Amino acid sequence: MITQDEHNTIVKYLKDIGVNTMEFFEEMYDHICTSFENRKDKSQDMKTHIREVVQPGFGGVKGIHKIRDERTKIRIKLLRKRFGNTFIKYFLGWPNVVTTASVILSSILIKDFFGTKTLFFTAFIIATVLPIIFFFYKLIEFRLKCKKENKPYRVSEAFNVITPLGSLIAQIPTLTINIWNVSQKGQLGQSFLATPQIVVPLSILMILCFLTCRQLYSEQFKIELTH
Repeated sequence: MITQDEHNTIVKYLKDIGVNTMEFFEEMYDHICTSFENRKDKSQDMKTHIREVVQPGFGGVKGIHKIRDERTKIRIKLLRKRFGNTFIKYFLGWPNVVTTASVILSSILIKDFFGTKTLFFTAFIIATVLPIIFFFYKLIEFRLKCKKENKPYRVSEAFNVITPLGSLIAQIPTLTINIWNVSQKGQLGQSFLATPQIVVPLSILMILCFLTCRQLYSEQFKIELTH
């Protein structure tokens, strides 16, 4: 068991070198504790052990940062793969295809009764605004919990990997509109929103993206890394 002073030394070291996400912080913390408890030179204090054993073992601070960044890249890649597999199930998997059929029917009904403009902005709010609100709610909730429990970190790796995925999804309507704008030689505005052949499939796509994100949220974006 380590003392409170030794605990404080580890926490200060990790914070000073920029290890500030829950998962990597706790992993590094456990590694340092284990390494220190199993040290050969029992007269070695925590600061010396970190400086002479732990840090060189990772290739210095740059080595630790490299491991951290590589972990994030792997998690982003795995999350995108998970997103893609989940999204495809809405077209090929049972019973998700029933949900897809309901989304298609609802989109057509909204288009018929309220128009393509209402359909597009409804789907846009569902696919982008709601996830953003929920993201910041969960982020604030997590930070308040960490503060209450006096944790040395305020963010999870999950939030770091969600951001690139969310940005990618948010670009779907913008990219579609830009492509349409180019194809119409600048005649955007009402012409796009008045084209159900574009608006309806795009709206369905955005809603299915939202449903996929909701499932990943329910799984808390937990992506296991192989060691």
